Amino acid sequence: MHKDAAFAGADLRGADLQGVNLQHANLQEAQLQGANLQGARLQGADLQGANLEKAQLQGASFQGANLQEVNFEGADLRETFFWEANLQGAQLQGVDLSGAIGLTLQQVESAVIDEKTRLPDYLRPPGRGRSTAN
Repeated sequence: MHKDAAFAGADLRGADLQGVNLQHANLQEAQLQGANLQGARLQGADLQGANLEKAQLQGASFQGANLQEVNFEGADLRETFFWEANLQGAQLQGVDLSGAIGLTLQQVESAVIDEKTRLPDYLRPPGRGRSTAN
């Protein structure tokens, strides 16, 4: 797999993708449950609607990535980079983000979180629920 790859809708459950370069890849709706993406370079990748449930994402970089409506349930996000990533509607309920890097309050408020979501020490939103713009 390499930069600019197209894997929209691909079934990559449990795949070992450690350290892979998927910058600007199309991974929309990809099934990545339980995949090992430790240290993966996903800058600018489009993962809209992808399922990353229980994926190993330690040290992965999502800088500038489209993570809209991604399911991160049970994913390991220690030392994961989120600079300028679009997290609108991303499912972060119960996820431990305490070691995530580059998250902003705006990103967190655009995602779906709950009282079990653990945020980095540098972020403490006044309301811990989902931000909704009706």
